[in-house]
Amino acid sequence: MKRQLLVLCAMALTAGCGGDSPAGPSPTAPRVTSIAPASGPASGGTAVTIGGSNFSGSAVVSIGGVAASSATVVSATTITAVTGARSAGPADVVVTLGGRSATLPSAFTYVAGQPPVIQSITAQGTRTREPARFADLNEEIQVSATATDADTPAGDLTYAWSAPAGTFSSATGARVRWRAPQSFDTPGTVTLTLRVGDGGSQVTGTVVVRVHDSVNEVGDMARTFLEDFSRQERSPEDVVRNFADSCSGKAAELLDVRNNQRTFEILSWSVGDPDVTVRFGGVCPHRNRGGDACALLEVDWRSRCINETRLNGDKVCDLGQTSRATGVDQVAARYLSGRWWLCNSDFIGSTTDTLTGTTLPSFKH
Repeated sequence: MKRQLLVLCAMALTAGCGGDSPAGPSPTAPRVTSIAPASGPASGGTAVTIGGSNFSGSAVVSIGGVAASSATVVSATTITAVTGARSAGPADVVVTLGGRSATLPSAFTYVAGQPPVIQSITAQGTRTREPARFADLNEEIQVSATATDADTPAGDLTYAWSAPAGTFSSATGARVRWRAPQSFDTPGTVTLTLRVGDGGSQVTGTVVVRVHDSVNEVGDMARTFLEDFSRQERSPEDVVRNFADSCSGKAAELLDVRNNQRTFEILSWSVGDPDVTVRFGGVCPHRNRGGDACALLEVDWRSRCINETRLNGDKVCDLGQTSRATGVDQVAARYLSGRWWLCNSDFIGSTTDTLTGTTLPSFKH
């Protein structure tokens, strides 16, 4: 009998032998039968309820290979969780309990949610009263965007900036700095592009920055005006072509050119290099001319009187009299409608008779 009992114990590996008690039953694997709702935005954040059986303990839930958050076993037949972000499309629902998993294939569908909305993009330099969307060569300006998304928190949106010229201090974030190129065909424009994404979709916005070389642009216009004035070859209207119509100084300068061409023949002249300062909303000192930029140029004119009176009948010279006017011409400029314009031209100097040295009425106002 003892030998038979030993043989039986050796054959029954899973059975109790002697005083041992039998092992308990294996744990039952979970089963997943449903998920509600069955779809949600690709940006995630959808609260779902998973139905099935044999749920207990702690659950790990993944949907489309992305871990769901806040997974909670409510009962043996119910689990709640919150979806993570994933690309749009069908996704398997997987529940893991105690090392055992159950899958409900393609049970949940991620859908592209509402795309972000770019409310505004601003580009602004740091100089006092500097125009928006303006930058001089190599100037760094602040670029900011405001965007919203109906199903994505603002902090979860992504920002990506790009531009064909210039450089960003950082290409991400709602607020970045952009430096204009050091070399560029000015005046010109650079389009800054922003892409805002929510994990499932993205939207694009742009802001156009006008790039200038203000010192040279204003200086070149001022010198060109004084050279045209001195050559006396162009019509008065053409000589003042770079003066803004909105500046009262244009009408005054047009009259000055007409009087000059009527009264004097300019025999020789010289115009020096411009000394330009840019200060938006500032004042050019001579005659308190308002200007966003001021250019000072040394001038020297030698002329002969060909008509004694101006258009209004005022006598300014004797017929045939030669004179010399020397000094500085102050040209005030304004930045208007996306470009630089001249606004006023004022002569600061003296006019004398070349034979007697006596002072004469001003050759140019």
